[in-house]
Amino acid sequence: MNGKQILKAVAVVATVALCTAGARGMTVNWSAIDQNLITSPGGTVGAPVGGLIEIGKFSVSDATLLANQDSPLTLQADFSAFATGLMGQGSEDGTHLSGYPGVFTEASIAVGTAFLNAPIYLMVFNTSSAATATQVGIFKGGDWVFPALETGTATLDTDTIGTTPVVGAYSTGTFASSEWTAGANALQMHQVIPEPSTITLVGLGLIGAVGLARRRRS
Repeated sequence: MNGKQILKAVAVVATVALCTAGARGMTVNWSAIDQNLITSPGGTVGAPVGGLIEIGKFSVSDATLLANQDSPLTLQADFSAFATGLMGQGSEDGTHLSGYPGVFTEASIAVGTAFLNAPIYLMVFNTSSAATATQVGIFKGGDWVFPALETGTATLDTDTIGTTPVVGAYSTGTFASSEWTAGANALQMHQVIPEPSTITLVGLGLIGAVGLARRRRS
């Protein structure tokens, strides 16, 4: 499933609330909970506990992000993180504590003006770093924007027109858990298809050259 395969859905991942408080900087509460969770490709299993989650802004266009969807390190290099966390952190609803795949609850704070009025993106990896990730998702909402002023406030919800998986898709499967089900409310990540590394290509070239030399000798 790639980023172009987007199905119609509404309530998607989470509610993200933003506020500012003087010198304390901008505070962000962000989460993926219960039926509005994040899944692995296929939409039947929650994203792995311990996977890196980040919110922030990108320096490139959505088209560029989609073009680089098979290179997690490239995606992260173009990303400025407001806050980071791990999948499975926090209490989902006060009853289900940390350690559940596909869900998380984070409260983050950052000082400064670097993110003012910038579109907000949520990026998710299936491992603790982009360097080892084999699945990635990048999601944004139609009204996901950091406040324009340090004293401003905004409440952002993925249950809005314009919520879009930039890399990944909406899930149409059922989350495989005895605790809850997902259906179309989940966002699913993209399965990374690695390109052959330069070393591999050089190695294949050398093998071919050796084979050609042997043929010429015979």
